[in-house]
Amino acid sequence: MTDTRMEKKLYNEGDPELIKAAVQFIFKSVAYDENVSIGVHIFLNYDYVLLDDCPITIGSEVLIGPGCAVISKIENDFFIVAGVTILPCATGSDKVVVGVGSVVTQDIPPETIVACILAKPIRKLEFD
Repeated sequence: MTDTRMEKKLYNEGDPELIKAAVQFIFKSVAYDENVSIGVHIFLNYDYVLLDDCPITIGSEVLIGPGCAVISKIENDFFIVAGVTILPCATGSDKVVVGVGSVVTQDIPPETIVACILAKPIRKLEFD
């Protein structure tokens, strides 16, 4: 089984212990692995960083694009596009999209799209 197929299998099963093992042993992108809590049904793309000097919580149904750094807590139904940094002073709420290259420095309201170098709300998400 190739690494990519193994990654998909681990993430799709939704077992937090398997996901933690994949994060720790396949990617080796977690600083200390003592302060990381990961939900189910997540996808971490390549070249990500989880700098866990402080507690990091990643909820369920989360997609993290390439080149992202998470140094904080993010909730459920979260989509981080690419090249995003979420700093420890910020917390991401449910149902959020973070645009390319954004640096998140403050809490994100639920059901919002945020973008820009210092991320700010662009608009509310609409659900049918």
